[in-house]
Amino acid sequence: MISRSNGMAAVRAALLLWGAAAAAAGCGYQSCPPTRPGFLNVHLVPHTHDDVGWLKTVDQYYYGGVGGAGMGPGVCRGIGDGWMGDGGTESVGSGAVGWGLWGESILLSPSRRCPQARRFRTNHIVMTMGSDFHYENALLWFKNMDKLIDHVNARQSNGSRVHVLYSTPSCYLWELHRANLSWPVKTDDFFPYSDGPHQFWTGFFSSRPSLKRYERLSSSFLQICSQLEALVGSAARNGPYGTGGSAALRAAVAVMQHHDAVSGTERQHVANDYARQLAGGWAACQVLVANALSVLGGSKESFVFCEALNVSVCPITEAAESFSVILYNPLPRRILWPIRLPVNGTSYVVTDPDGRAVPSVVTRPRLPFHPPLLFQASAPAVGFSAFGVTRLSDTETPPSPPKPERPYEIENEYLRVLFDPITGLMSEIQNLEQGIVLPVTQSFYWYNASIGNEDSSQASGAYIFRPNSSHPIPVVGSGRVSTSVVKTPQLQELQQRFSPWCWQAVRLHAGRRFVELEWTVGPIPVEDGWGKEVISRFDTVLRSGGRFYTDSNGRQILERRRNYRPTWNLTQTEPVAGNYYPVNTRIFIKDDKVQLTVLTDRSQGGSSITDGSVELMVHRRLLYDDNRGVGEALLEGRQGALVRGTHRVLLERPQVAADGHRLMAQEMCDPSWGPPNLLGGAGIGGVPAFSALRSVLPPSVHLLTLSASGDGETELLLRLEHQFESGESRNGSQPVSIDLLVRPLWGGDPPSETPLWGRDPPTTTPLWAEPPSPLCGTEAPTYRSEL
Repeated sequence: MISRSNGMAAVRAALLLWGAAAAAAGCGYQSCPPTRPGFLNVHLVPHTHDDVGWLKTVDQYYYGGVGGAGMGPGVCRGIGDGWMGDGGTESVGSGAVGWGLWGESILLSPSRRCPQARRFRTNHIVMTMGSDFHYENALLWFKNMDKLIDHVNARQSNGSRVHVLYSTPSCYLWELHRANLSWPVKTDDFFPYSDGPHQFWTGFFSSRPSLKRYERLSSSFLQICSQLEALVGSAARNGPYGTGGSAALRAAVAVMQHHDAVSGTERQHVANDYARQLAGGWAACQVLVANALSVLGGSKESFVFCEALNVSVCPITEAAESFSVILYNPLPRRILWPIRLPVNGTSYVVTDPDGRAVPSVVTRPRLPFHPPLLFQASAPAVGFSAFGVTRLSDTETPPSPPKPERPYEIENEYLRVLFDPITGLMSEIQNLEQGIVLPVTQSFYWYNASIGNEDSSQASGAYIFRPNSSHPIPVVGSGRVSTSVVKTPQLQELQQRFSPWCWQAVRLHAGRRFVELEWTVGPIPVEDGWGKEVISRFDTVLRSGGRFYTDSNGRQILERRRNYRPTWNLTQTEPVAGNYYPVNTRIFIKDDKVQLTVLTDRSQGGSSITDGSVELMVHRRLLYDDNRGVGEALLEGRQGALVRGTHRVLLERPQVAADGHRLMAQEMCDPSWGPPNLLGGAGIGGVPAFSALRSVLPPSVHLLTLSASGDGETELLLRLEHQFESGESRNGSQPVSIDLLVRPLWGGDPPSETPLWGRDPPTTTPLWAEPPSPLCGTEAPTYRSEL
C-alpha cells in the first residue's frame, strides 16, 4: 500500500515529467497532446476543486477534507463546474467509480454506442473527470485514468476508432477552432439556476449583504492601492509608515471570488474568516497608501483611516478641532462626491486644495445616527485632493432650524421627489431637466421564507430563495411611515422610519442627477418563528411588458422576461424566486418614453414581478437550512446583522439613459473618496492635490487596471476598457482612439499591446481575435510599458 505522502510525491514527479515534455514540445497550443484524425478523440479533463472555504476555512481544508481526510491544493488547470453539483452533494474518495462501465461504452462505433458523440459537431468530445473534493487520493485517480487510456487505445488494433487522451479546456477548444466551423452564439446566460421544481438557487444573490459590501469596498481599495504602488514604486512599499503592499489584499479579494465566499453560502465562522483575511489585506494596503501619499504630497502627517463610517463613527472627526480629508479618485476623470463625516460640533469651515471655502453644513437627523458634516468634494482623475476642516467655536446653542416649507417634497436643480403626506411614502419623481413626471411608490416588504409544504419539502436557505407566498408583507404593517425633513443648500433629505429595524433617508444632493436612498435594515427579528427576506420595491405606471434588464458583472446588459427563458421551454414552479436574477450594479425597467434605473452598491437579487415594478432583496435571515451542504441556517449570529446600503435612482429618457447609468455604476464601484476616508490630524501640508494623468480619458473609457508588473519597479500593466455597449448611446458607443503618453509621464519605452492570455504577442493565430483598434464597445486591451 502506498502512503499518501509517497503517492503525492509520485504525482508531483509525474507532473514535473509531463511539464518537461510539454516544454520540449513547445508552449501554448503546441504543447497540447496529439490527437488522431478520423478517430473519435475523447479529451479527459481532470477536474476538481478544493473549496476555498465553505464548511471550513480555506486554511482548514489543508488539514482535512470535507469528510476528514487530508487534502492539498487541487488541479491548477481544469474545468470549473460553477454551481452545478456543488460541494456537499458528492461522495468523497470514490475515484475509481464507474471506470469499467464507462470505458466499455466508448469502445465500439461512436454512432452506435456513444450517445455523447452524437451531440458534438466534430470528432472531439470532452469528458470531465471528477467533481468537488475529488483527487484527495490523486495517485488513485491518475492510475485509473492511465489504465483507462491504455485499455481503450489498445482496442484500436482490433478496429476501434476511439482515441482517449489527457487534455485541458484550452486544448479541446483549440481542436474545435481548427475544425474551421461556424458556431452558434448564445447571448443569454444560465440564470436563474434550478436543480428541481421549487428549488431555485436565487437566494445566494442576496445572502450576507454585509460581506458582499465588504468585498466590493475591498476591490475598490485594492484598485487604489495598486495604482499608488505603480505610481510611487518601492517608496510606497517601504516608507515612513512602515512596510506595506498590495499582495495580501489582492490574495484576500481573489479568495473572496470563490463561489462559496462572496455568494454568502459558507458557514458563519468561514464568513468571519473571509472578513479577517480582507482586514489583514487592508492593513498592509493602508501602510502602502500612507507611504505613497507622503511621497506624492510631500509631507508626513499622522494619517488615520476612518474605518467605521458605515456606522457613522470616526473618532478623529468627532474629537479633533482641525483635520484634513484626503480623497483619492481611482477613475480616469474628475469626480464630484458627497462627503458625510460624523462630528460633534455645530459649525465647521471646509476649504478646498486652493484654500477656498467649500459650502458645508451640519445636520441634526432624527434617525439614530451621529450628526454629519456635509459638503461636496471633488478629486482629479487618478489622483487626490486634500480638504481642510476646522471647527468653529460653539459660542451659543444654535437656534432650531425653521420648519421647512413643503415638508413632503425635496428637490435640487435637476430632480424633485414628492411624498404622500398620509402614508409617508414616496409618491412621485420628476426629472426637471428632461420634463419627465413619473408616479413612483417605494417601500420595504418581506417575504415569509418557506420551510417546505405539500408541493415540496424545499426550504429557503443560503442558496435557495423560496417564499411561501407571492405577496410580500409590508414592513410598516398597516401603520404610517414616520418622516422628518432636512433642507440645506447642499442637501435635501427626507428621513423615514418603517419599523424599529428599518429606516431610510431619501436624498437629493446639490448638482447631482440621482435620487439617493440610504437604507438601514436589521437585525431582522425572527422571534416569531418566521424567516424573513426583505426587499425594497419601486412601483410605477410604466408599461414594461414583462421585461426588465439587469447587468452581467457590471458590463453587458441582459434583457429578462418574466416566466420565460430564451433557449428552452420553462415550466414555472416559483413565480417569485423563478424570476429573480443577479444584479451586480443595476436593474431597470422602461417603456417607449421613460426608463427607471436603480443602481446598487453591492450584488443583490432583483426582479420585476409585476409590470412597472422593480424590487431588490437587501437582507435575509432564515431559520432553516436548504439542504445544499452547508448544514447551517442563515442567521448571521444570535443577534443577526445590521446592514446599511445605498441605492441610486435615475429617471431618464431611454435614448440617453446609458450615458447616466454607465458612469454612475463606475462611481459606485470605485468611489472617489477611496474607502474609507483618509484623514490627517494636523491640517493640510505639502502638495494638496495631485493627478497622475496629463489629461482625463473620454467618458466611455474606463481605467480597468494600472498596477506594477514584473519586478514591480521597471514595468507597468495598463488595461483600458470601453464601457459602453454597441448602440446603447449615440456618443458613448462610438469607437475611441487614445494617445497613451506613458513615456513623458513615467519615463521609459512606449507601451505595447499585450494579449490577456500572456506576456508576449501570440506567434500563431489566437482562438479569440485580438481587441480591435480603435477601442470599441466593451473591449479591454492590455498594455505593458518598460520603464
